[in-house]
Amino acid sequence: MKEKTYPKIATYMDAKKFSAPYVFIHSSGGLGNRLFATQGAILLGEVLNRKVYFMWESNVHCQVAWEDIFEPSSAFEFSPYLFNNKGLGRFISRQVISRMKKGNPIYKRVMKRIARAIVGLKIRYWYGFDLKINPTNYMKFISNQKINIALLNRKNAIYMRAWHNIFRKYYQQDDDIKIKYDFYKPIPLLQKRIDAITQLFKDCTVIGVHIRRTDHKTCIKASPTEMFIKAMQCEIANCAGVVFFVASDDPKEIITMQNIFGDRIITQPAITYGRENKAGMQSAVIDLFCLANTNKLIGSSRSTFSELAAKMGGIKVHWAE
Repeated sequence: MKEKTYPKIATYMDAKKFSAPYVFIHSSGGLGNRLFATQGAILLGEVLNRKVYFMWESNVHCQVAWEDIFEPSSAFEFSPYLFNNKGLGRFISRQVISRMKKGNPIYKRVMKRIARAIVGLKIRYWYGFDLKINPTNYMKFISNQKINIALLNRKNAIYMRAWHNIFRKYYQQDDDIKIKYDFYKPIPLLQKRIDAITQLFKDCTVIGVHIRRTDHKTCIKASPTEMFIKAMQCEIANCAGVVFFVASDDPKEIITMQNIFGDRIITQPAITYGRENKAGMQSAVIDLFCLANTNKLIGSSRSTFSELAAKMGGIKVHWAE
């Protein structure tokens, strides 16, 4: 078994050690956010005809190494360095939070701008990147609803920090550039479990149901359990033989659906919950690919996990809201 290698903490001018020109992606957030963001960097690399370096940081939002869930990909090369701004960000966050408790929203906005400026300076003048792109500044590189290739090609080392495919609306300039969902392939252990579940989908009309509950307050409020039940009842009225693959980060939701819909419910057996452990993230990958293999999806409002599953499978999604 190959021993895992972990990236080193980056130091002064380590960004200059990569083979230029290149796009470097630092994806963040949960699993869906990271895969969308990485997809965006890969597509930008194709547009600019340059190599893509990839940094996958295991943290509380996604506590798993890439090699524990996905096979190696030819679409990018892993970064040997971890470009970490945690110490700086933590200090500024503490200052912001302390002032927020005292009810000073102006201070909060000012501190956020200062934080972004300081981190930007560190990325450029300490690490050695030529350009930073993130969700707050990417429109600077759009011209006439297209990616400004000439402008971006002036910079050899492009650093992207994102939690979504920020350029997703602007790839139409080149017919050869396609939105791809094939750069991540589950490891054999997970693929075997996915196949065992999706085997149950044969000769059935299967509706995927993704109920997000343990984080994302906006999502939880917009998609209450009652809306999922109503949508599922409508599907039964339209197709008497329909069954549902239900995925949720809350076991209580699955029990609720089993109590109401009985044998119509298919779930992942022996599931582990939680994004803060490897087994939980492996279970999430299994749910993601099973949802993508259904005929239609009932998703949680504003959940990138629901959105990604629908796009991977090329299926319609009904938002439970």
